[in-house]
Amino acid sequence: MIQAEHNELCFLQTNRYCNILTELGHPNSIINILKIDVEGCELFFKDVLERTPNLLKNVKLIAMENNEELRVPGGTT
Repeated sequence: MIQAEHNELCFLQTNRYCNILTELGHPNSIINILKIDVEGCELFFKDVLERTPNLLKNVKLIAMENNEELRVPGGTT
């Protein structure tokens, strides 16, 4: 569930990267470019990094658009 514009709540169907690889029949394939465009839900990638980082061993390049404001402690945005 995410909060959209005008305080509307939206329910989105999600799937884990490990499930997508399995469903497509590519659990051990070399991935040349993994493009991630998750429209404001960039933290989903935290799931991959923390729970299944081994899935990225066959990825050569990750391209990801960031729609979230980044804050650096002690810095400016």
